[in-house]
Amino acid sequence: MERVEDLIKRRIKKMEERTDKEIENIKLYWEKVYKKKTEEIEEKYIESIQQMEERYIDTFRNFNEKNQQSNENQNIIHRSPATEIAKPMFYGNNRDHHPKDYLYNIICLLCFCISQ
Repeated sequence: MERVEDLIKRRIKKMEERTDKEIENIKLYWEKVYKKKTEEIEEKYIESIQQMEERYIDTFRNFNEKNQQSNENQNIIHRSPATEIAKPMFYGNNRDHHPKDYLYNIICLLCFCISQ
């Protein structure tokens, strides 16, 4: 009877050892899976941050270029022929309309009217 009990106890110990080993193996496996997933997520996160930074930098670089161009374009006044005589461009002290410009504007307006 004692022998049978000893045999059963040994078998139980072996089974416990096997289950402990199995549990440890499963634990190691899931740790590897977890590490791999976290590394993948971290890489994606870093990549998305870099893309956002590049877009941010490009946006502000383009904004500065557009701003400089608009500042340059603000100095150029675009007028249609009909408004040029009604609102003449001034020279000098911003009160006198230059005669050459006035004559040129009248000629342009006449050419525009004739062409239509």
